[in-house]
Amino acid sequence: MQDVFGSSWTGKSNHFVYPYISSSKQVFAITDLHQVSQELAKGDTMKKLTTLVLMIIVLAAGFFYSPARAETISDCQALIDQTSSDLAGVTIGGNNPGQTRASLQSKLAGASTKLDEGKYQDAIDKLVDFRTSVEKLAAAPKPKISPEDAALLITDVNNAIACIQSLIVEG
Repeated sequence: MQDVFGSSWTGKSNHFVYPYISSSKQVFAITDLHQVSQELAKGDTMKKLTTLVLMIIVLAAGFFYSPARAETISDCQALIDQTSSDLAGVTIGGNNPGQTRASLQSKLAGASTKLDEGKYQDAIDKLVDFRTSVEKLAAAPKPKISPEDAALLITDVNNAIACIQSLIVEG
């Protein structure tokens, strides 16, 4: 999940992914507070100052950040609908792109139906099937979906999965 700083949160305690620019102007990610302290121990003063500022941001974000939680089933349905909408705009290659699209769309429709029925885990399973199919299409020797389109769809479906999981936690 991403916050306002453009960073990601993995849901693990003290485990954030924040962009960091080293003194050689290379960008890499600080993934936990231990790594931040290691970066502070080495390098020049400017790098230490930059790292210290990032650490303060990480700590502040950790105290004030909470993952987006769905309040209703319709919130999760909207995320599935967004995935479906994005799927409609994706270019699919191969011998039967219509059939491939229909198969993917069927998985989303099935997830939506299961969600309406209150079968949250079944809905998640359908979305995981969708994600796995997209990953396979993008990773094929002759990819049927571009990496960019696959990343969009995977992000969409991961958001929908997280939304449904929040319903399970709240329930």
